[in-house]
Amino acid sequence: MRDNMSSTDLESSIHQDYLMAKIRASLIDYEDLDGLKVVISDLIEFKYSMIYEILLNALKINKTGLTRFINVGNSLSFREMKEVPLIELGYENLKNPIMFFPEKGIFRKDLIVFSHVYYLYKFMEIAYFMNLGRFLEKEDFIKLYNCGLDERILFALNGFDKIESSTEFSSDLFIELKKVKWESQYVELFFDKLNQIRTDLIYSDRISQLYSNPSFPPLHKIRTWLVIFITARRASLYSPYRDHSITESVFIFFLAACSTVNDNRIHITCDDVLMAYNTYYKLFKVDMVTLVDKLWEKKSKSKNKGYLVCDKCESYYELQEGESPEDFSDECECGGKLAYSESKPV
Repeated sequence: MRDNMSSTDLESSIHQDYLMAKIRASLIDYEDLDGLKVVISDLIEFKYSMIYEILLNALKINKTGLTRFINVGNSLSFREMKEVPLIELGYENLKNPIMFFPEKGIFRKDLIVFSHVYYLYKFMEIAYFMNLGRFLEKEDFIKLYNCGLDERILFALNGFDKIESSTEFSSDLFIELKKVKWESQYVELFFDKLNQIRTDLIYSDRISQLYSNPSFPPLHKIRTWLVIFITARRASLYSPYRDHSITESVFIFFLAACSTVNDNRIHITCDDVLMAYNTYYKLFKVDMVTLVDKLWEKKSKSKNKGYLVCDKCESYYELQEGESPEDFSDECECGGKLAYSESKPV
């Protein structure tokens, strides 16, 4: 099959095979995991695709993940963010430490805190910004935060674009997330290794040096990234955009925790980590602009239940939650006929 390849394509194919072999060797203790090979292949595909080049150029980030300049638009204020049901429930039910270390639970009892919810939306902003191809306006943020994509990601994970409707949720979700723990050190080490591979493969130019020592320490334990959130003003000395690789790490970990809770468990397994990566990849590959527009339109229609309008006296009745035109007679008290209308009569 390689006989028909150009010299450039052949070199790229050989290099990808080499990377696959080196990565699998560094994860030799996990080689029997179903789905691992697919995740590794996706990582390598990201390395050689234009997806990340577009992202890094759009965010003005260099290959180390450090920001030269960053701005995706004028985001919502924290007061406006708290109007989003999922954010409000997360804020009320999860701890919100003044000092947040992105490392998985370092110096804190709970692995999941409110800052993880915050990072979910920061990641969504970046992915949407990349798909949209321009800075986000206030209306874009409102649409993104309120279209229901957040709920779909948390409850359906990599099926976020397939389910027909959002899942009903309550504070129980966050109460369960507070209980999440690692199943074992074996699983935690798997997350660390895969996180290090992803970070170095995508953001580092030191490809020839990668994985020569399978016992390399995880990136997030070499560098401590301190995030300080001052709740009262919601002022931050650290932006989630500043090091995008860290934002991704926190986001992926949060997805793994959600996968655990969705399966009515409290211990994160290797399968949860793989599910998190599959969801992460898909968010970059999906047409998010079309998806958000579709969800927003559906959400808007569900909010407006419509009206029954009389063709004679021109009076109207606004349908309430759970009501449909079939629940009523088609005749008005005045003797006129009632017709359904999506828009409010003028």
